[in-house]
Amino acid sequence: DTGFAPLKSLLEHAFALELSQSLTLFWVSAYDDGFYMANLCRSWVDALDNFSYQPLYLEAGGEVAAAEVLIASIGDPVQCDFYIATSEQLRVALLNSLWARGVTGHVFVMEMRRCGT
Repeated sequence: DTGFAPLKSLLEHAFALELSQSLTLFWVSAYDDGFYMANLCRSWVDALDNFSYQPLYLEAGGEVAAAEVLIASIGDPVQCDFYIATSEQLRVALLNSLWARGVTGHVFVMEMRRCGT
């Protein structure tokens, strides 16, 4: 539910570079209105051949299950780069799932902090 701004910036930079690699945004939210930029993401899907967007609703306490669903949908995660900006609970679940599948590099984590902390 937080962390979209830095990922949006990275995606827009990648789009501007016209990279040929496929990019997938998995947006995980625990709230019905948590996908507050869904229209933008869908417009990117319509405009770009190599971009896909997957919203994923997170049920309370379901971080491990969400991480497993997300990672299982990727195919071979060892061949991917991951940029993670999420809550600590989901970040830990995602990292554990990636490490269990042999992903040890190409994982970039953005820690979300509130101003003044």
